[in-house]
Amino acid sequence: MKTTLIVLIDFSPYTPTLLRFASAWSENCNTDALLLHQLFNTQSSAHTNQNPMINLQAQKNKTLRNMRELASRSFNNKTTVKFEIITGDLIEYLKNMPGHDSGNPILVGMKGDTAADKPVMGKLTKAIIENLNCLTVIVPVTLKTYLPNTLTVGLSCRYPLNKPAFNNFLTQVSGFIVHIRFISVMAAAKEYKRCHEYLQNLSREYSQKPSAEFEIFAGITAFNQIKGYIAQLPQTMFVVQKGEHLFTDKISQRLLVNDLVYTSCIPLVVIPQ
Repeated sequence: MKTTLIVLIDFSPYTPTLLRFASAWSENCNTDALLLHQLFNTQSSAHTNQNPMINLQAQKNKTLRNMRELASRSFNNKTTVKFEIITGDLIEYLKNMPGHDSGNPILVGMKGDTAADKPVMGKLTKAIIENLNCLTVIVPVTLKTYLPNTLTVGLSCRYPLNKPAFNNFLTQVSGFIVHIRFISVMAAAKEYKRCHEYLQNLSREYSQKPSAEFEIFAGITAFNQIKGYIAQLPQTMFVVQKGEHLFTDKISQRLLVNDLVYTSCIPLVVIPQ
């Protein structure tokens, strides 16, 4: 089945970056795209003297025109782009949409906290990760490249990689990914042998699709080591697996969102557990 990129747009400053990223992906992997927007009825019928349904339809029509204009500036004519505007709960819609379990990636932008001038993982993104066991790609407003060529996969030996989900993702990005790096943080020296064997075996398994290597970071400076390591890889996507404490632990969120994704200007991919 042909992959469809589900792109959540809200016309915020990160939308153009998100669409350019989706466009590069679709052009190189021959995917379709679905642009999805959640519409909130911002115009009161009491002020417009219109029937609420007529007013809502007018907003939908205007939003659809804007979505089509964005798509025409972002995607080439070879990509099939569809549009969907919903007014209900977005999470429930994603749960029940046709083909929701097909592994199609959901692309969302990373918002910035203008008051604090810091990147944040928005409530919607957290809700998607927490409530949907699906492939999610989080794109910061600034990217070093719209077409990464490597994957940097953060793993823990205690939580084995979901290989079916990872293999599905590899198939979806086969048009532009040429190398995989598996990395892990070793909490204790006694874990080294186990961690080394696990990553080594993974690297061998994926050495032909496309190619792979691994790296282990240890000590109290491990997170800073990873930050420096990622900074030297401008054409990568950072991949993590749903689960562990990655999105419930605030320190892990800061590491992933601030230090790795936003500062390094790379996408974050969350695969199902």
